Amino acid sequence: MGEEYTGVKFECKLFGPLKGMDVQVEEYLSIDSKLKSYISPKNNEGNMSMRAAGSFLIKAAGSEMTRLSKEDVSFVYDIDEEEYSLKAKGKPPSSESFMHYYIYKFYPEINIVLHFHDEHLMEKAKHLPSIGPFPYGSHDLAIEAAKAKAAVVKIIEHGFVVKARSSQELFSTFTALRSL
Repeated sequence: MGEEYTGVKFECKLFGPLKGMDVQVEEYLSIDSKLKSYISPKNNEGNMSMRAAGSFLIKAAGSEMTRLSKEDVSFVYDIDEEEYSLKAKGKPPSSESFMHYYIYKFYPEINIVLHFHDEHLMEKAKHLPSIGPFPYGSHDLAIEAAKAKAAVVKIIEHGFVVKARSSQELFSTFTALRSL
């Protein structure tokens, strides 16, 4: 689906390992593990983030969702919108980090953001609000996904974005998507 992955499209400065966030990382990994019941990512498809410590945790670039370990989690803590750059701890974060950032910026009530791919659901979800198509990791995709007010947004030729206040809301949304 969409263009071939070639890595992140923004500048990333890493500042040491991810330390002192064990409780938040364990919660993040618990949600990731439960996603196995809902999605089946191929290789490094998709990404999830969770608000933490005034910013957010996100899957590291190239890691495989539903199989993440502590080493596969990044903490993004500083974003420069004009330079299209960020600072993070741990490994380099997902190529869609800016999309997650803008959603959190525009919606303070949102605490979890999930981007996933599902070609079968793309066919069934014609009625969902749509944006795009946009290249992955692009500023346009990040802004348009964040501007979309719906809890579930279809990105044409790319996948879906789910915005949730809690993990319970995230899994309830997936239950509803399954019934399409």
